[in-house]
This record gives sequence, structure tokens and C-alpha cells, in this order.
Amino acid sequence: MKNIFISSVIFFSTAISAGDVDILPGSSCKYISVEEGGAIQFKESGLTNSDSELPNKITCPIPFNSHQEIAGHMTTLKNITLDVINEGSEQATIDCTLDEHIASKSMTSYARSITLDTGVIHTLSWNDIEISSNASTFSIQCALPASTIIVALSNSADLSGTDSCPHSSVFFPYSDLVSTSCDEEYLNISTATGLPSLDNTDPRDRPMVGITSWINRVAVPFLFNWKIPRTPEILDGYSLATARGPIAFAVNGVPIFHYERRPDASTHPDDYDPASDTVLAGELDQCGGHAGQGEDYHYHYAPVCLLDEHDLDMPIAYGLDGIPIYYGSGGTDYYGSARYNNINLIDEETLDLCNAKIDSAGHYRYYTTSSPPYLVGCHRGRIDPSLQINVPPFSLRQQGTAVPEGTGQFGEAVDTVVTDFYLDTDGYYHLEHEASGKMESVIYKKTSATEDCWGFEHRSDVDALGTIQNACR
Repeated sequence: MKNIFISSVIFFSTAISAGDVDILPGSSCKYISVEEGGAIQFKESGLTNSDSELPNKITCPIPFNSHQEIAGHMTTLKNITLDVINEGSEQATIDCTLDEHIASKSMTSYARSITLDTGVIHTLSWNDIEISSNASTFSIQCALPASTIIVALSNSADLSGTDSCPHSSVFFPYSDLVSTSCDEEYLNISTATGLPSLDNTDPRDRPMVGITSWINRVAVPFLFNWKIPRTPEILDGYSLATARGPIAFAVNGVPIFHYERRPDASTHPDDYDPASDTVLAGELDQCGGHAGQGEDYHYHYAPVCLLDEHDLDMPIAYGLDGIPIYYGSGGTDYYGSARYNNINLIDEETLDLCNAKIDSAGHYRYYTTSSPPYLVGCHRGRIDPSLQINVPPFSLRQQGTAVPEGTGQFGEAVDTVVTDFYLDTDGYYHLEHEASGKMESVIYKKTSATEDCWGFEHRSDVDALGTIQNACR
């Protein structure tokens, strides 16, 4: 409690920084609901609940953008304070929470409650609050008692451990799948599995599901260590993308390939052939990806299964040239199960042959589209070939070799529908598929702690034991 009467309060009209402390006036807060807003008044003394009887819900932003701009990253909010004064004739109780958000996702909440004597300023404090990401935003929510004023709020931040890694916040919502770091030249992204999340409760977001032309490949984890230039080197023209290996990766760490099915074919935009378009071949799942010849999962299309969680104002992927890829369009009745059909954030006519355009700040951006080239048609930035990561194939599972149980050859499409893909509690991956009304599956698990070796059990009947094949990359 501060024994300072309202007559001695200093009125703030704008945010003030004092050392590592940012201060905002109480008038920066606002009411939450329109119904309650009639009782909220914005006065020089602060945000006031003029209701003589009822509390009203308000929200206050936490000022720390100046720290982000200066430091690029913070680790801790050392001391957040909210100053309030009760102008009523009786004691009142104020209940508040400090909430952390990343985009639309709620992270943590910290509750505080104090009793307010009349006529003096009281302070609610939150100390040593760890920050999840430099993409985090914080706000205070309060049930503001009758005749009570929010005078001011402040924040001091711990800037130790700053890493000035400005792009890392894009990847934080996927921190269970990727980790990031920066050096002077590169943003570094390491993957936990190289696969999309398998924790999706909505079956429409499950990878591998929906493939109708399955090439007898399963999605096996692979630990990628991506490096992209922090400052892209823009070309005067463009360079051709390769159809042999990744050309970009999504924010969940999953590689992105060109749509061309033939690895050594020309990818010049003028050489488009629908017969070699992976997207049109039925080889992709409902999320826009599939398992390739190295049993590696990758996208050939907009990663639409990220959209339920992804902030569309942030890149959804990065080219290996360092240029960000934003979601433009890509939802169809198949890709995304029609949930995103109405999301169209870009006029495709404004894009160049690489699927890129210059934004208002003068920077290149790629955009996803529902028509070819879907993601990156060619490169507007310089590509360092050493940054491309190609997953080696498994021995005994080379393209053209026979699949156990007589289900065709590895790498060659078979007429079947992939119905499910999941990881069980014993660490086994299950891929189930249906052909001619018969349910078949592949069940696999890593067999070595030191080598990339796996045991694959091919079952011609999901309820019966099958042939086990042990293979290493």
C-alpha cells in the first residue's frame, strides 16, 4: 500500500521508460464487454469504474515492446505492478490475473487479489515471471470494483540472456517439435522428430491420412538441423528450384519439396506438366504432405493442418534462401476438409513466377497458393547448396525392391487409402491402409540407440502378426 492521496498522483499521457522500466497510464486499459463499458470512464487520473455498486471487467496491456525492440528477446518480467485507488466510502476487493498469450493461444495465468482501503493507492505486484517467447504478449484482467481507479501500470524486464534472434518467435508455438538459436549469419532450427504433431485430436489434422495413391512409404522420424540466412541475398532474377530434396521447411520443422514428382526433371515454371504434379497424383495426405523415398515426411503443398493454431500474420514456412513463406490460400474440400476454403489472403495475379511478391517494407515474401507452384516455384534469394538436407534411404527398402506381404514395390504407387497414422504408448508407429475392403498396416519402432535402425512389421491383416523387416538408413 502506498500512503499517497489521489491529489499527489502524477498523470501519464504516454508510455514512459525509466531505465529498464516501462510505465503506462491507467487510461491505457479498456473495458472487456460493451455491456459493462457504459460505467467505464477514461479520466486523467486513470481508468475509472463510475458504477456505485457493481464491479466491471477491464483489461490492461503490459508495456514491454520497447525492450523487445532494443534487445530482441527477454527472459523474465522482473516486476509488474498495477496501481489502483478506491474512491468509494467502504473497503473493496480487487481480483486480477496476469495472462500470457502467443497469438491466440493462452499460455499461463497468475492470479492476485488485495483489499483496497479508501483514499490511498494500492499496488498489485507480479514478480519474476518467466517469458515463454519473444512473441509473447501480456495483459492484466481485473474485476474493477465500483468507484475504483486504475492509476498506472509498469513493467521491468530482465534483459540478461538476450540473443537478438528476431525470427525465433515464429517457431515458438511449435516448441515441442523445434528448437531455435542464432549466430551472426544463420537462424538455426533443430527438430525433435522431423514429423508433424501426432497429438491432434481432430482426425482431419492427422498426417498421412487420406492418401489414395500410396507409394509404400511410411513416415519415420529424422532429426533435421536447418540453417537459413538471417539476411536473404536477393537475386537480380531467380534460380530454379530442385525437385531432388527440400527447397524450404515449415515452422514445425517439416521439409517442403517442389511439386514435381520426377527428381531430375526441369522445374522451370514454363515446363509444368500436370502428369508429374505430386499434388494431382493422389500421393498427398489431407495436410499436403506424404512420406518420400527416404521414409521422410515432407510437404508438397500448403501445410493447411497448421492453420487451426497458426497466426496468419506470421510466416508459415521459410525457403532455404531465408525468404519467408506466408499462407495465401490452399484450403480445398480435400486439403483441410473445406475448413479453410474461404481463407484467401493473396491475389495470385500479383505474384511472380516464383510465387513471390514484395511487401510494403520492400522485402520479398513467398505465398502458398491452391494452384501451381503451390509454394516456391523458383528462388528469389541465393541458395547455399550445403544447406539442403537429403534423407538417405533405408537399406533393404530401396526403390523398386519388393514389399513384404506382396503389396507391391517400395516407391511405386498402389491403389489403397491410408486411413490412420499414430504413435502408441509403447513407442510404435502405426500406419493403417485399406485396399479392396481389407485393412492392412505397417507397425515400426527404432531398434538401436546409436544407429538409425528400425524394425518394420508389414501386416496383411491389422489383427494378425506379419513379416518383420529390419533396416537402417
